[in-house]
Amino acid sequence: MRARRAGAILVGAGVVIAVAWWAYGRWYARPRDELIGQIRNFEGYTSRTGDKLKDQWSVRDDLARVAASTLGRSEDAVRHRFRTLLGQVAETAGLGQIVVNDARPKPVGSPAAAHRVREFDKKARALADFVLLRGEIKATGPYERCLRLIAMLDAQRWIHRVEGFTLRPASARDRSTFEVRAQVATIYLPDVEPAPIEDDPGVVVAEVDESTWSPLVERNLFVEPVPVAGASTTNPAPPPVAVGPPYAQWRLAGVTVGPEGARAVVVGAGTGTDATLAPGQRIEAIGAAFIRGAGEWAIFEIDGRRVRLRIGQSFAQRQILKDG
Repeated sequence: MRARRAGAILVGAGVVIAVAWWAYGRWYARPRDELIGQIRNFEGYTSRTGDKLKDQWSVRDDLARVAASTLGRSEDAVRHRFRTLLGQVAETAGLGQIVVNDARPKPVGSPAAAHRVREFDKKARALADFVLLRGEIKATGPYERCLRLIAMLDAQRWIHRVEGFTLRPASARDRSTFEVRAQVATIYLPDVEPAPIEDDPGVVVAEVDESTWSPLVERNLFVEPVPVAGASTTNPAPPPVAVGPPYAQWRLAGVTVGPEGARAVVVGAGTGTDATLAPGQRIEAIGAAFIRGAGEWAIFEIDGRRVRLRIGQSFAQRQILKDG
């Protein structure tokens, strides 16, 4: 009898211990282990975040310096200054027939956000790091001035990337005038206060390193090379022909009208000569005297006859006036 009672007590005690152990694991040990795991994960995340944020001040300074090289913080201001400055660069390079276009600004986000990195939530993925504004400039002029334009575009602080350019003769016959097109891009940061600087980045840098483009000027790829004297050739040299005035080397680059009257800006391609002519002054090399000008046209007198040129045209393209 006593043995049976002792066995029942032991069985009951075992059941109580088993239930107590299950309750301990279910209501205390398992939640405790889950909380400890969450705490450790949070500590690791906090440590990683701290490592990333310890450089936040230097990153902010870098962003402020980038913002200081931009043309503003609002779309209207940046687009206006961008187009204006591109036109000024082409004018400074001595080109004519200038056309400037720009595209609608495009917000650009972080590549990490595009790949859905864990640290970027939905709100962070929708934010833009900066705004990209692309533009294109087209102009015409002598070969060397077109190359100078490309070098000048690369030297501007407010142009953050030269994306491409093309250069071709303005016509199949006239190889003294060329058309250049260049695609450039600038950025701005609407939410970043620029770092204080002494000079405004939105100015045209006119001085460029000529060594970057002068070798190309010396070898015009669009013009047949001049044969070296004494060089052998399979074909006999053609008989010499009479050479007239170098009309194709000179072109009208611009016309200005000021308090002192009209002035014609002419460029001698390959001669390294520019001139601003008042009425009555001449280009001795071709015997052309400036008479008057306005807008995109100028009147010259050559051999007693009056001719008209449009900005960008060479004197070989002159139009003889009937009443001249």
